[in-house]
Amino acid sequence: MVAISWVEVGKVEITDEVIHWPWKLAAETLHGLTHVQIKAEGEWEALGAQIQPFNPDGHAGLPIQTDRIILSDCPIGAVIGKVGGSSANFAVVSSSATPAAGTPFPVGAHCVAATHGSIGPLFIGFNWMPRPLHIKTLKITVSGTTIAQS
Repeated sequence: MVAISWVEVGKVEITDEVIHWPWKLAAETLHGLTHVQIKAEGEWEALGAQIQPFNPDGHAGLPIQTDRIILSDCPIGAVIGKVGGSSANFAVVSSSATPAAGTPFPVGAHCVAATHGSIGPLFIGFNWMPRPLHIKTLKITVSGTTIAQS
């Protein structure tokens, strides 16, 4: 088994905050990294008591209108990420095999993703478009590594 050495490149910690932003900066740059590992923990609410609080993996199987979420193949309320793009836009659609800058992807509680040569930045958000959200607690840790191609 190959041991991978991860180095922390970003962290987000939020406690008891009402948010209106679509994306939060989690790592300034991914320059020189081939892969990132994102770990998330915490709990947040949308619509008050109408929906149980979300955790990083969201609520799988909960029926919801697709105009209220960013990624249709990801549970509602789950942590999502994107590399590049802006902190202000919700989604970018890519028709190529390589994701376009700013294309959202699922993160959940744990994610390892190739950087595809992107230098970043890395943003995190939630698969739930309506705002505000009440973040009870949120801790995101972003680590990176460089794996030599053989």
